[in-house]
Amino acid sequence: MAGGARGTVGGSQDVLLISFVLRMGIGMLITSTLVRVLDVPSFGFVAYVGTLLLLLHVAMDGGTGIVATREIAANPNAEPELLGRLLGFRLVSGGLVAAALACTAWLEPDATRRSVILSTALVAPILAFGGASVPLQVRQRLRGPALTGVVTQAAVLVLLLCLPFGSDSLPFVAAAGLLLLREVVNTWSTVLLARRACGFLPWPRFGAQMWHFARLAWPQGRFALLQASWFHADVFLVRVLCGDVVLAEYAAAYRPVGPLLFIPGMLVLPLVPVLAAATETDARLRVRQLSAIMLGLGSLGCVAAVLAPEALLGLLYSAEVASVATTVDSLRWLGVAFLLAFVSTPLLTALVALRRERWLLLVGVAALLLNVLSNLLFTPAAGAVSAAAITAATEACVAVGALWIWRRQHGSPFSHLALQSLVPAVLLAPVLLLLDLNGVGVLLATGIAGFLLLALPAVRRARAELRALGRS
Repeated sequence: MAGGARGTVGGSQDVLLISFVLRMGIGMLITSTLVRVLDVPSFGFVAYVGTLLLLLHVAMDGGTGIVATREIAANPNAEPELLGRLLGFRLVSGGLVAAALACTAWLEPDATRRSVILSTALVAPILAFGGASVPLQVRQRLRGPALTGVVTQAAVLVLLLCLPFGSDSLPFVAAAGLLLLREVVNTWSTVLLARRACGFLPWPRFGAQMWHFARLAWPQGRFALLQASWFHADVFLVRVLCGDVVLAEYAAAYRPVGPLLFIPGMLVLPLVPVLAAATETDARLRVRQLSAIMLGLGSLGCVAAVLAPEALLGLLYSAEVASVATTVDSLRWLGVAFLLAFVSTPLLTALVALRRERWLLLVGVAALLLNVLSNLLFTPAAGAVSAAAITAATEACVAVGALWIWRRQHGSPFSHLALQSLVPAVLLAPVLLLLDLNGVGVLLATGIAGFLLLALPAVRRARAELRALGRS
C-alpha cells in the first residue's frame, strides 16, 4: 500500500481528541455568538441546518466508510478499487439526498429558509467526496484533516464576529452559509490529503462493482442510518410539533451535548482496522478495556450535567437563557443519554468490525420506533423536556440491545476494571452537591476527576496497550 508507514492508534486518538477539544471550544463560542446575534426562532433554524448537515454525511455514507476501512485493512492491494467504489456510491447517494432535500425545501413556507435548505441540497454531492478520509483512517494519519477542521471552525467564528452587521441584525442566512462553506472546504482538503497519503487521486467508480460494494456495506449502513435517525429525529419532530421557539429551548441544551457524543466514536474509530484483524480472544480483551474507559468518561459527563446543569449552561448563555426550566431539565436528560452513548459505542463499533452488523438491525429499528412514536405521543404536550427524556430512553434501548448481542456471542464486556473506572464519578458527585460552583468550577472539578480516572493504574495500563496498537 502506498503512502508510507502507519501511525499508532494512540497517535490517532491524541490527534482526534486534541482537535475535537479545540473545535468543541470554538463551537461553543460560535453557539454563544449565535444566541446573542439571532432571535430565538432563527437560532433554532440554524441548529436545524447543523443537524441537516450531520444527517447528510450519515445518509451518504450508508455504512460504506467503516466497511471500506475494514476491507482495505484486510486487503491493502484492493485500496484503489474499494475507494473508487466507495466514492461512487457516496456520489449517487448524495444526489438522492440532494433531491430529497430539495423536495423538503418546498414544504418550507418561508422563502428565505427555503433557499437555505435548497443551498444545503446543492452542497450534498460535493460532500460525497468526504469518503476520501478512509485511506487516512487506515494509515492512522489523521493530523491533516484534524488541523483543517480546527482552522475552518475558527474561521467561522472570526467571520461571524467580523461580518458588517449589527448585533441585532445578523441574518441567519449568513450563519447557515458559513456552516455550508466550512463543510465544503473540509471535504476538498481531505481529498487532497488522501491523494498525498495513498499516491493516487481518489475518484468515483460506478457500475456493478459499486453496487456489490454497496450491498456489502448495507447491513452496517442500515444501522448507521437508524443510529443517526433515533438521536436526531427529535430535532425535526420538535420543530414540526412545537415550533421554532421550543426548538430553540431544546437546542440550547442539545448544542453543548451533541458534539460530545462524537467523542466515543472518535476514540474507537482508529481501532476498527485492528479489531477487524484481531483474534476472538484479543478482540474480547480490547472491548473490555474500551468499555471500562468509556464507562468512566461517560459517567463523569453524566454527573456534571445532572447535578450542575445551570452552571454549565451559564458558560455559554446569559443568565436568562441558562435558567430556563425546560432547557435545564433537557440538559439533565441529555446527560443521561451521554452516559449511555459512551457505554454502547465500543460494543457497536466492535460488532461492526467483527462483521456482526446484522444483529444490530433489530436494535436500531426498535430504537427508532421508540423515539418517533414517543415523540409523537408526548412531545406536543411536554415540549423540549419530553424530547430529551425520550432521547435518553432511546439510548438506553440501544445500550441494552448492544450489551445483549455482545454477551450472547462474546461474554460480558465488563470486568473489574469497570468498577474502578466509576470511582472518579462517585467522588465528583458529592463535590458538585455540596459546593455551589460556577460553570468554570464545574469544568475544573470534572477535569480533575477525569485526570484521576486516567491515572488509575489499571486504566493507565489498559490505555497504554490500546495506544500501542496499529503500527505495521
